[in-house]
Amino acid sequence: MRATRITLATLGAVSAAALLAGCGGEDASTTASATDPTTSSSSAEQATSPLTISDGWVKATDEGMTGAFGTLRNSGEQDIVITGGSSDIAGMVEAHVMTTDDSGQMVMTEAKDGHTVPAGGELVLEPGGPHLMLMQLEEPVVAGTDYVITVTTKGGESVDLTVAGREFSGAEEDYDGGEDDHSDDEHEHEHSEESSS
Repeated sequence: MRATRITLATLGAVSAAALLAGCGGEDASTTASATDPTTSSSSAEQATSPLTISDGWVKATDEGMTGAFGTLRNSGEQDIVITGGSSDIAGMVEAHVMTTDDSGQMVMTEAKDGHTVPAGGELVLEPGGPHLMLMQLEEPVVAGTDYVITVTTKGGESVDLTVAGREFSGAEEDYDGGEDDHSDDEHEHEHSEESSS
């Protein structure tokens, strides 16, 4: 009988130890998972981009190309340089500025260095100034409809900006795409026609 009692006590102790070990292992696994920086860092970065836009809008038009404007804000500690972008409604999205051509006329052209939104500051995109150009439109831009422009940065990040279609009679500058872009003649022609109408 004594041997039986010792055996049962031993089995009880072993079972308790196994249970404690199992619980300890689960806690350790949960803790490791919770503190693993690789599990949610990428999604957190996307959700907390320091780049935002306020009063974002895009000029309503039926075809060709159009400009997007608004106030870009950078809440981060480093400058953000927008080099271009993409959109479901356009074949090309470029960062554009206004420059003076050889004849002294103001024309818009691609910003070779992109648009810089300073750390802790803002950049205003406006007609006659820096803006985002949506080219090769695949559908009309309608006033009152929201559109998403995904801008790309010098660091290779992508940020979605929502802008609203808006009727606007200005923003009809000529486009100077440079000699190396063979598709620009069509865009310049379309935009010049729009300016003269």
